[in-house]
Amino acid sequence: MSANDTPRPRRPAGHRPSSVTVAGRPRKVADSRRVAVRSATEAAGSATLEPTAPNGLPVAVRPSTPTGPEAGHDAQSSSRSGASRLTVVLATLAVVLAVAVALVGWDLMRMDGRADARKAAQVVAAESAERILSYDHTSYDKGVAAARSLMTEGFAKEYADTVDTVRAEVIETESVVIAEVVAASVVSAEADRVETLLFVNQTTTGKQVEQPRVDLNRVVVTLVRDGDGAWLVSDVDAL
Repeated sequence: MSANDTPRPRRPAGHRPSSVTVAGRPRKVADSRRVAVRSATEAAGSATLEPTAPNGLPVAVRPSTPTGPEAGHDAQSSSRSGASRLTVVLATLAVVLAVAVALVGWDLMRMDGRADARKAAQVVAAESAERILSYDHTSYDKGVAAARSLMTEGFAKEYADTVDTVRAEVIETESVVIAEVVAASVVSAEADRVETLLFVNQTTTGKQVEQPRVDLNRVVVTLVRDGDGAWLVSDVDAL
C-alpha cells in the first residue's frame, strides 16, 4: 500500500469541528451574526449600512446639529419671530388699556353729570313746584303764564287745559293757594332727566273755607334739559 493509499480517519457522523487548522493554528469560525449583517448589506446594494455594536445591534445615531451660517440664520429667524410676537402682545395691551381708560373716563363724566343733575334738579324742582301749585285769584292768568314758562311745550298745554277748567271757581271764591316744599329727594337721575319726590304743603284761603286750610301733598316732578341746557318740568304726578 502506497503512501497515497493510506486510509484517512473517518469523521464521526454529526461531528462539526469548531475550528479549522491552518498552518498548524486554529482559525475561528466567523460569527454568524456578522455574516448575516454582511450578507444583508451586500443584498441591499446601494443601501446605507447602519453602524452596529460588537454584539450586532444597531447603534443610535444622534442627529447632527447645524453649525456655521445655517445655525446663525436659524437663530436670527427665531429671534425676529419672538420680537414680532412681543410687539403684537404689547400693541394689544396698549389698545386694551386705552379702551379701559376711555371707559373709566366716560363713567366718571357720567357720574359727574348725574351728581350735577341731582343738585340742580332738587333746587329747580322745588322752585317750579311752588310756582305751579300756587295761584291767586287777583292775578290768576299771570300766574298761569309764569308757571307755563317753566314747563316743556307738551306739559304746558296739558297744564293750561287743566287750570282753565277751574279758573271761574277760583275767581268766584277769591281763592288763594300758597304751596311750600318742605322736603325733597331724588328718585332717579341722569344727565338730561331727573325725577324728584317732593313733600308739599298747600295753604288755602278764600270764601269756600272759614279758616286757612293746609293740605299735605306728595308729588313726583320730572325735569328734562332743553336745547339750551335749562331744566324744564315735563310732568307733575300727585301721589
